Amino acid sequence: MKHTRIILPFFLLLALLAVSACQSPLPPEPQQAEPWVLREADLTITLSHISKARLEKLYGANTMVKQENPYVDFPAYLTKKRFVVFNFTAETTQSTVNFKLTDINLSVHSATGKGLSRSYLKNIWSGYVDTPSLDAMDRVLKKTILPLKFTVSPEKPVSGYLVFGANYPENGGKGEIRFFVSTPQGDTGSLELPMEFGPAGRKAQPQTGGTGIFRD
Repeated sequence: MKHTRIILPFFLLLALLAVSACQSPLPPEPQQAEPWVLREADLTITLSHISKARLEKLYGANTMVKQENPYVDFPAYLTKKRFVVFNFTAETTQSTVNFKLTDINLSVHSATGKGLSRSYLKNIWSGYVDTPSLDAMDRVLKKTILPLKFTVSPEKPVSGYLVFGANYPENGGKGEIRFFVSTPQGDTGSLELPMEFGPAGRKAQPQTGGTGIFRD
C-alpha cells in the first residue's frame, strides 16, 4: 500500500503535465489593425498576425490523441514559451536583399525571441510526439514556414510564415519586430516595426509606421 500511495500521485502528475502541454495559455496578440506595411527604399515588407484560433482551424488543435500542428502549444510547457506567428511577404522593385531568420527578432515587454526555422521546430517537437505526428508537422512546415535564409529580388518576392517562440507574457506589452538585412554588395541595415501586444482576442485602435536605416 505504501508503494501504491507513492506511485499513483507520480503518474497523476505526469498525466496532468501531459494535458497541460496540450492546453498552454494563449499567446499575446498584436493590438493594431492589420496588415502592417513596412517600406524602406524599394523594399516592402507586409506582415499579418495569425492567431492561435486561426492556426488551429487551418492545421488542427493539438490534443492528447492527435498532435500535428507545429505552430501552437509550445512543447516543454514548463518553460512557459509561446508561439507568435505572422504571415510575411517581402518584395523589391530594384534591389536584392538578404534575410536570415536568426537575424529577425520579436520583442514583447522584456522577452525577445529570434525567428524559428523548420529544422528548429522539428527538433523541439521530436522529443514530445511520435514519428507519424512529427512527419505530419513537417509536411505543414515544408509548405508554410520561411526558409532559414532567403533572398528577395524583383524577380523573386518571398512569402511564408515568420514564427517566434519565447517567454512572451500572456498580457502582452510594448513590442517590436526588428529585421537585420544585407545586400550582395555588402550593405547592411535594420528595419524596426513597433507593435503593442495584449491578451488574445482584444483589439485596439490602428497604429501605423515603422523605421529603417540602411548604411550606404
